[in-house]
Amino acid sequence: MFKNFTFFIVKKGNGESTADIHIRLHDFQTGFVLVTLPYTMSQMGFAWGSAASVLYGLIGSWCVYLLVWLYLEFKSRVDLQGKVRQQNYIVQYHEVIGELTGRGGRKITYFYIILTLFMASIICVVAS
Repeated sequence: MFKNFTFFIVKKGNGESTADIHIRLHDFQTGFVLVTLPYTMSQMGFAWGSAASVLYGLIGSWCVYLLVWLYLEFKSRVDLQGKVRQQNYIVQYHEVIGELTGRGGRKITYFYIILTLFMASIICVVAS
């Protein structure tokens, strides 16, 4: 599985390395934690709010690591199969899961995406 996996040397087509991708995604996760920090502090107090924010950050960073690892695994499998994609093609989450888990995983991912969009639309209707 990890035969030729060199984390900091792998270059993408546009010149970004996987380390650049990780740094960009971890920056996004750090921004999310900083945005939720005042609400967390007001609800839990300073000590528990700080601990919860660190926990949010750790769980978010772990999720980012898993997503990047799944994406890199997907790209390596696509490259081994010899599939050709357009240069500006953006890979969707359900494609990654579907390629790695098969048709069942793709169907579950589609269901989750549709359910999430449905719930978001209900929240928008209730909020307005």
